[in-house]
Amino acid sequence: MTRTNQNSGDGYIHGLDEAYEVQGHVTVLAKELPRLRERIDALRAQANDAHADLAKVYRTDAADLAAVADACDAGHYLAAAHHVDALDTAVRDELGQRLYDAIRALAADQEPAGIDEQVLFDALKDNLSPHAVAAVVAYLQPAQTNNPEVDRQLRWLADRLTDMVGGLEELARLADDLGL
Repeated sequence: MTRTNQNSGDGYIHGLDEAYEVQGHVTVLAKELPRLRERIDALRAQANDAHADLAKVYRTDAADLAAVADACDAGHYLAAAHHVDALDTAVRDELGQRLYDAIRALAADQEPAGIDEQVLFDALKDNLSPHAVAAVVAYLQPAQTNNPEVDRQLRWLADRLTDMVGGLEELARLADDLGL
């Protein structure tokens, strides 16, 4: 994204539109994050008054939304977008469309210019047998760390690798072949 004004020789200064657009998204965050924090507090209060099973759901929803809000507060919009992607639809709806759009737009500016995902998975296909992929997934699936973002990334990788071998049934067959 262009954050500086540039004269392209056509008589116009470019870059202001992008700067105003970013400022608009930041303004949305400033208005909507306090509302989200209020909703998180309300979910926590509901958890205190609810039956044990429902209380757990409320606490989980509050923690998931707090992860999004905390990432936004820290300026980690890409991490916030990843948290949003992992939310259940009903919980994601708590964000509201304006906040959701602002997070996605700001996250797009933080996307790394890394390797193309298709290139990565083509390289894995060329270098790993389906059985090797099944073994990797078998070890990734139970992995759990003290970092929810790392856990989300591991689940993402396991899901992509599962798709790469043809889905859950094929993965199970390959794992059975290996005694996993």
